[in-house]
Amino acid sequence: MVAGAVLFEINSAIGYFLMLAIMSFNGGVFVAIVVGLAVGYLLFRSGDDEQVVVVDNPCALGF
Repeated sequence: MVAGAVLFEINSAIGYFLMLAIMSFNGGVFVAIVVGLAVGYLLFRSGDDEQVVVVDNPCALGF
């Protein structure tokens, strides 16, 4: 339970840091983030044969 909360916190923090980097309106940073996300997906997620879980409300605040 606590480990899941810590992982969620880390995931949220990384997301917010990436959002702040994109909001700098620097084209090079934008390209680096998009390419990094694509490469990370290809390396770590493209071979997953697991079922995808769809969340009705992805907002962490519950709105």
